[in-house]
Amino acid sequence: ETPFAANPDEWLAKLRDRGCRGLRAWRSASADEETIADRFSIAFVGGGGRWLIVSVGPAGSAYWMASWNLGNRDRPDRKIWQVTYGRIEQGRTTAAPEPTSLDVLSRELQELLPDAIAFTWRHELDGFAEAFETALSALTAESEPDLHGLALPGQLPLAASRLLAASLHAWVFGGMGSWNDIVFQGEDNEEYHRISEKLFGLINSATVEAVNCSFRMAGGS
Repeated sequence: ETPFAANPDEWLAKLRDRGCRGLRAWRSASADEETIADRFSIAFVGGGGRWLIVSVGPAGSAYWMASWNLGNRDRPDRKIWQVTYGRIEQGRTTAAPEPTSLDVLSRELQELLPDAIAFTWRHELDGFAEAFETALSALTAESEPDLHGLALPGQLPLAASRLLAASLHAWVFGGMGSWNDIVFQGEDNEEYHRISEKLFGLINSATVEAVNCSFRMAGGS
C-alpha cells in the first residue's frame, strides 16, 4: 500500500488537481450473496454488499473501497472503528450501467410500501409500520424533505430528495432488534421474505441513483 492522502480534505484536493470531474456511488452484491443474503450480512462489518466510490477523471475512472479496522475498544465516545479507503482500480473506461429512472424506483416503492405497512400493522409491529408510513409520505412530499445533512438544500432534484428521504426512513435492516431479527411461519414467512428482499434491493438502488444525481446536475455524464 502506498499512501495517497492523509485525510478526506487532502484526498478531495488531490483528486481535483488531477482533473477529477466528480464522484459517483457504486454498489454490487457481495461475492458470497448465495451463502448469506446481503440483507442479513448487513449486520456485520463489511456486509450488505460491495460499496465503492468512483472518481471520474480525464484518464478514466478510479474505484475506491473502504477497509474497516477495529481501533481502541475503550474509547469513551464509542468511535472504535478506523475506516480507510484504498484505490483498487484506476484508468477504467468501462461504461457505467444505465441509471434506473427515479420515477420507476419511486413507483415501485409506492407499490411495495403499502404491503409492508399492512403486514406490520397486522403483526402489531408499530415501530416498523410508522417507519414505512413516513417513508411513503416522503415519496410524495411537496417540498424538499429533511435529508439529515446527507445533501445540501437544492443539491438534488426533488424526485431524488424524495427517494433518498424515503430510503432513510424505510431502512430497517441490521442486527438484533432490527427487521432482520423477526421470525414468522407459513404464508406470513413467505410474505415477509418477499417484502424484505424487494425493499432491500429498492432502497439500495434508490440510494445510488439519488446520490448520483448530484454528479449529473454538476455537469457530469
